[in-house]
Amino acid sequence: MKGGLIVLFIVLSCLLVNAATERITLRMGENIIMQDKNITLVTTSEDAIVVCVNNEKKIVTGSSTVNGVSVIIEEANRNSAELRLQYECKTDCYCKEDCNNNQCFYYGSECIQDTECDDNNIDTIDKCTNGKCVYEEKQTPETGGRNETSSRVECTTNTECNDNNNCTKDSCVNGICYNEKTCEESNNNFSIPITIGTLLIVSIIILGIIYYRTKPKKKTKH
Repeated sequence: MKGGLIVLFIVLSCLLVNAATERITLRMGENIIMQDKNITLVTTSEDAIVVCVNNEKKIVTGSSTVNGVSVIIEEANRNSAELRLQYECKTDCYCKEDCNNNQCFYYGSECIQDTECDDNNIDTIDKCTNGKCVYEEKQTPETGGRNETSSRVECTTNTECNDNNNCTKDSCVNGICYNEKTCEESNNNFSIPITIGTLLIVSIIILGIIYYRTKPKKKTKH
């Protein structure tokens, strides 16, 4: 029995000999080599990170597998991320020519997602377009856009921004209400509200006119 346990232990050791686990803190642009994988932290924020493993780039929120490497976020901020990396190499466990991340930085890409373009300015909409950060000015009250210029949170859903105007599109963006004009209101329309009472009165008048016109005339004697 004892001999069998020893054999089982040796077999399990052989199976796990190439499995590796690393817990490391990387700053943006830094990398670590795990057997035949080159793992680079491309960018990071409090909500997500972008990891490149042997030229395969992926956005990670919480945990994910990137090119065979399990990436688990322990803690992240705008400058660095603490990661737990797990990888099991089966054969040829050393870096070769493809063990680089050059393509992840091809064409000088600045970003992958909008959160990477945060300029800490509440008056701009930060977007990542074709790998470049683009900043658009938010609309002001004069242009029919933003309700207030304060930084306080005034909404969490679009319905909270309803201004009861059919000619505006109501939306909540980053805690601020926007009411974008979609049409022009017309003040020249004249309409009379139609009710059952109105219809009844009109019907009586019409019937009276018809009766008067069709009423037989009395013959007069000569």
